[in-house]
Amino acid sequence: MQTVHLLGHVFPSILHVTLKDLPEADWIWQERNQKLHFSISITNSKIDVKCDLDNFESGDLVELHRRSFDLVRAAVDLVSFSKGIGLTVVLESIY
Repeated sequence: MQTVHLLGHVFPSILHVTLKDLPEADWIWQERNQKLHFSISITNSKIDVKCDLDNFESGDLVELHRRSFDLVRAAVDLVSFSKGIGLTVVLESIY
């Protein structure tokens, strides 16, 4: 099992968005016959998406970014809508 972290921020960061106890998500990537497990942490507008997968290749980054971004954006969009403020998600680095 390999782990990939995608890091980013919620902007404007001065709002210090923190979301606790976000649900984890599993996704089966059928084209690669691979199971992915995502867990998200957002603390003081800092995002850390942890993705566990069986076998990582550098060509997987686009799909991992796409799925991670969609999951984070869904959670942040709920906060944005409930508070009536505009928030933006940016995933900046992968390690």
